[in-house]
Amino acid sequence: MKKLIIAITMILSILLTGCGEIDYTAVDLSDSNVHIVEVPRGATTKKIAELLKTEGLIKNSNHFKAAVKEKSYDGKLQAGTYSFTKAMDLNQIIDSLKAGKIYVETEKVVIPEGYELYRIREELLSLSWVNENKLDKALYETTYDYKFLGDGPSEQYLEGFLFPATYNFKVGTSEENIVKIMLNKFDSVFKDEYYDRIDKLDIDINQLMTMASIVEREIMVDDERKIAAGVFYNRIDDNMKLQSCATVQYLLKERKANLSNADLKIESRYNTYKYLGLPPGPIASPGEKSILAALYPEDSDYLFFVKSDKNDGSHVFSKTLKEHNIAKQKWKKSLKN
Repeated sequence: MKKLIIAITMILSILLTGCGEIDYTAVDLSDSNVHIVEVPRGATTKKIAELLKTEGLIKNSNHFKAAVKEKSYDGKLQAGTYSFTKAMDLNQIIDSLKAGKIYVETEKVVIPEGYELYRIREELLSLSWVNENKLDKALYETTYDYKFLGDGPSEQYLEGFLFPATYNFKVGTSEENIVKIMLNKFDSVFKDEYYDRIDKLDIDINQLMTMASIVEREIMVDDERKIAAGVFYNRIDDNMKLQSCATVQYLLKERKANLSNADLKIESRYNTYKYLGLPPGPIASPGEKSILAALYPEDSDYLFFVKSDKNDGSHVFSKTLKEHNIAKQKWKKSLKN
């Protein structure tokens, strides 16, 4: 009788699995093509096995069912949309289904350092599901509760605070939540110690980010950022106009290589050729290196800088107007060669 029971058990096992042993190996280790599988709510282990077999993701439906039973996962596999490949073995597929590691469709958008709000808007509109009217409402009409933001929405309300980074947004994310994700990124980057440093500089965060944004737009070479920030602070201390081309370009919404005399006469507090001190707010979204430069400027006697005759994005820093003019002539001469 005992031998008969063992024999029956072996036969049942063979019938269940299709062979004497469960094959856990992948269908094709060299195939990394993604297969999206939708597991409906209430699907049985048998139904899921059929879906996976149809997609060619498992070798044998019975082996799948037997493996699920062996793991005590029967009835515990979760519904959802999954991303599988033929290079995944049976354990990997089953464990993903048990853990509910569902596939989330995302779209990537890259926001470079130094982008103005209107250019960030253009990038966000490239996301397939984003609605222009809803995005404009989120950018220009909605108030957000963050300690680094001002009192309420305006055209410049979010300028400088949508942190530049590579984002992978879940498809269908609301326009307002997109903005919140970018603001949360800024909040995570801007450490508590930065707020303490602002107090020591005797400025507010709007002024700090305004300085950082000017440094971002003026400087390409990382090692020069803190030097340039020091120059701008020195000019403010000496009651000199900042004379930043970037602030005028912000008004023009155009990055002109050379500003005209008419450009320099534009009536606006953002025109640092006409008005002393910092403009009313940031002119772009600076990266962390420029923020750090504004927080920790290099102490020097420099009051001027101009592009170098190397034409590689670097600058020549000067203490006197005479030195500055000599450097400026060298740069202009290099453009003719």
